[in-house]
Amino acid sequence: MVYRYLQAPKQSDFINKSTLLEGQIGNKVEFYNNGELDLSSYTMAIVGVKESRRSLSNKESASSPDLIRAELYKLYDYHPSVRIIDLGDIDVYADLNGGKYAHPKGLDLVGENQAQSFDAFGAMKEPGFKVLHIQEIDFRSNCLTLKACLQELKAWTDLS
Repeated sequence: MVYRYLQAPKQSDFINKSTLLEGQIGNKVEFYNNGELDLSSYTMAIVGVKESRRSLSNKESASSPDLIRAELYKLYDYHPSVRIIDLGDIDVYADLNGGKYAHPKGLDLVGENQAQSFDAFGAMKEPGFKVLHIQEIDFRSNCLTLKACLQELKAWTDLS
Protein backbone atom coordinates (compact mmCIF):
# COMPACT_ATOMS: atom_id res chain seq x y z
CA MET A 1 0.00 0.00 0.00
CA VAL A 2 1.30 3.45 -0.87
CA TYR A 3 0.23 6.22 1.48
CA ARG A 4 -0.22 9.03 -1.06
CA TYR A 5 -1.74 11.28 1.56
CA LEU A 6 1.45 11.30 3.64
CA GLN A 7 4.30 13.73 3.15
CA ALA A 8 7.54 11.99 4.04
CA PRO A 9 9.28 13.65 6.99
CA LYS A 10 12.23 15.91 6.23
CA GLN A 11 14.54 14.91 9.06
CA SER A 12 16.72 18.00 8.82
CA ASP A 13 13.71 20.11 9.89
CA PHE A 14 13.62 18.62 13.37
CA ILE A 15 16.61 16.41 14.13
CA ASN A 16 20.39 16.51 13.92
CA LYS A 17 21.50 12.92 14.46
CA SER A 18 25.06 14.00 15.21
CA THR A 19 23.86 15.70 18.43
CA LEU A 20 21.86 12.71 19.73
CA LEU A 21 23.25 10.54 22.48
CA GLU A 22 23.23 6.76 22.60
CA GLY A 23 19.82 5.47 23.67
CA GLN A 24 17.80 8.44 22.46
CA ILE A 25 14.73 7.62 20.36
CA GLY A 26 15.95 9.72 17.45
CA ASN A 27 18.74 7.20 16.84
CA LYS A 28 16.25 4.37 16.61
CA VAL A 29 13.33 5.75 14.62
CA GLU A 30 13.05 4.85 10.93
CA PHE A 31 11.64 7.29 8.40
CA TYR A 32 9.11 6.66 5.62
CA ASN A 33 10.37 7.73 2.19
CA ASN A 34 7.25 7.59 -0.03
CA GLY A 35 7.84 4.03 -1.24
CA GLU A 36 6.14 0.72 -0.57
CA LEU A 37 6.03 -0.11 3.11
CA ASP A 38 5.22 -3.17 5.22
CA LEU A 39 3.89 -1.72 8.46
CA SER A 40 3.41 -5.11 10.11
CA SER A 41 7.02 -5.15 11.34
CA TYR A 42 6.66 -1.90 13.31
CA THR A 43 5.42 -1.52 16.87
CA MET A 44 4.65 2.19 16.68
CA ALA A 45 4.01 4.70 13.91
CA ILE A 46 4.23 8.46 14.21
CA VAL A 47 1.93 10.62 12.07
CA GLY A 48 1.77 14.42 12.21
CA VAL A 49 -1.14 16.57 11.13
CA LYS A 50 -0.19 19.98 9.74
CA GLU A 51 -3.32 22.04 10.21
CA SER A 52 -3.18 25.80 10.27
CA ARG A 53 -6.61 26.37 8.74
CA ARG A 54 -4.58 28.19 6.07
CA SER A 55 -4.69 31.31 8.19
CA LEU A 56 -2.07 33.98 7.63
CA SER A 57 -1.97 34.62 11.38
CA ASN A 58 -1.67 30.94 12.34
CA LYS A 59 1.14 29.64 10.11
CA GLU A 60 3.24 28.52 13.08
CA SER A 61 0.81 25.69 13.92
CA ALA A 62 1.73 23.92 10.67
CA SER A 63 5.22 23.35 12.11
CA SER A 64 3.84 21.82 15.33
CA PRO A 65 4.44 18.17 14.31
CA ASP A 66 8.13 18.87 13.74
CA LEU A 67 8.44 20.76 17.03
CA ILE A 68 6.95 17.76 18.83
CA ARG A 69 9.23 15.36 16.93
CA ALA A 70 12.29 17.41 17.92
CA GLU A 71 11.47 16.90 21.59
CA LEU A 72 10.22 13.30 21.25
CA TYR A 73 13.42 12.14 19.58
CA LYS A 74 15.48 13.48 22.50
CA LEU A 75 13.75 11.10 24.92
CA TYR A 76 15.47 7.87 25.93
CA ASP A 77 14.27 4.46 24.85
CA TYR A 78 14.46 1.54 27.26
CA HIS A 79 12.63 -0.98 25.07
CA PRO A 80 15.03 -2.47 22.49
CA SER A 81 12.35 -4.60 20.82
CA VAL A 82 10.15 -1.63 19.87
CA ARG A 83 10.41 -0.62 16.19
CA ILE A 84 9.28 2.94 15.43
CA ILE A 85 8.56 4.47 12.05
CA ASP A 86 7.82 8.11 11.36
CA LEU A 87 5.33 8.16 8.50
CA GLY A 88 5.42 11.92 8.07
CA ASP A 89 2.51 14.32 7.96
CA ILE A 90 -1.01 14.43 6.65
CA ASP A 91 -1.69 17.79 5.02
CA VAL A 92 -5.28 18.77 5.74
CA TYR A 93 -7.62 21.56 4.70
CA ALA A 94 -10.62 22.62 6.79
CA ASP A 95 -14.02 22.43 5.10
CA LEU A 96 -16.49 23.16 7.86
CA ASN A 97 -19.60 23.36 5.65
CA GLY A 98 -18.66 20.76 3.04
CA GLY A 99 -18.28 21.14 -0.70
CA LYS A 100 -15.44 23.68 -0.62
CA TYR A 101 -13.06 21.27 -2.42
CA ALA A 102 -15.66 19.12 -4.21
CA HIS A 103 -14.78 20.40 -7.68
CA PRO A 104 -11.13 21.48 -7.95
CA LYS A 105 -10.23 23.62 -10.98
CA GLY A 106 -7.88 20.87 -12.18
CA LEU A 107 -10.90 18.65 -12.92
CA ASP A 108 -11.93 21.04 -15.68
CA LEU A 109 -8.58 20.41 -17.33
CA VAL A 110 -8.61 16.59 -17.15
CA GLY A 111 -12.08 15.94 -18.54
CA GLU A 112 -15.38 14.46 -17.43
CA ASN A 113 -14.23 10.83 -17.03
CA GLN A 114 -11.56 11.84 -14.54
CA ALA A 115 -13.98 14.13 -12.75
CA GLN A 116 -16.44 11.29 -12.14
CA SER A 117 -13.76 9.08 -10.59
CA PHE A 118 -12.39 11.84 -8.33
CA ASP A 119 -15.04 11.56 -5.60
CA ALA A 120 -17.43 8.77 -6.53
CA PHE A 121 -18.95 8.60 -3.02
CA GLY A 122 -19.39 12.33 -2.40
CA ALA A 123 -16.97 12.58 0.56
CA MET A 124 -15.81 16.02 -0.58
CA LYS A 125 -19.36 17.37 -0.26
CA GLU A 126 -19.49 16.50 3.45
CA PRO A 127 -18.17 18.81 6.23
CA GLY A 128 -14.77 17.93 7.66
CA PHE A 129 -11.06 18.07 7.02
CA LYS A 130 -9.89 17.20 3.50
CA VAL A 131 -6.52 15.72 2.54
CA LEU A 132 -5.04 17.63 -0.39
CA HIS A 133 -1.59 18.75 -1.45
CA ILE A 134 -2.43 21.79 -3.59
CA GLN A 135 -6.20 22.04 -3.43
CA GLU A 136 -6.99 23.16 -6.99
CA ILE A 137 -4.27 21.25 -8.86
CA ASP A 138 -2.75 18.36 -6.87
CA PHE A 139 -5.98 17.10 -5.32
CA ARG A 140 -5.78 13.33 -5.88
CA SER A 141 -5.41 11.19 -2.79
CA ASN A 142 -6.30 7.59 -2.02
CA CYS A 143 -8.12 8.94 1.00
CA LEU A 144 -9.87 12.26 0.50
CA THR A 145 -10.78 13.09 4.09
CA LEU A 146 -8.81 13.13 7.33
CA LYS A 147 -11.43 10.81 8.81
CA ALA A 148 -10.83 8.25 6.03
CA CYS A 149 -7.04 8.48 6.49
CA LEU A 150 -7.32 7.93 10.23
CA GLN A 151 -9.71 4.99 9.68
CA GLU A 152 -7.16 3.45 7.32
CA LEU A 153 -4.39 3.87 9.89
CA LYS A 154 -6.63 2.39 12.60
CA ALA A 155 -7.39 -0.62 10.39
CA TRP A 156 -3.64 -1.14 10.09
CA THR A 157 -3.14 -0.99 13.87
CA ASP A 158 -6.02 -3.42 14.41
CA LEU A 159 -4.21 -5.93 12.15
CA SER A 160 -0.92 -5.59 14.06
